[in-house]
Amino acid sequence: PWCRDANFHASHRANLKRKANESLAKYFQLLGDGKEKRALQHLKVFEWYKQFHWSEDPNLPYIWPVTKGK
Repeated sequence: PWCRDANFHASHRANLKRKANESLAKYFQLLGDGKEKRALQHLKVFEWYKQFHWSEDPNLPYIWPVTKGK
């Protein structure tokens, strides 16, 4: 039932945007700590997610429609 749920998919794209922003913040933190190699891994994650240009607000609530017992 969630396969065509636009709100479900938008919430998951928003969550990926949050992860991209967290990766960028982690990149700068590690770079400041002198850990360039690990920092570059986080920059690659950020660049991967940003290529999609999703328009969702990263603060959308996360929707997970799966219920227990079904």
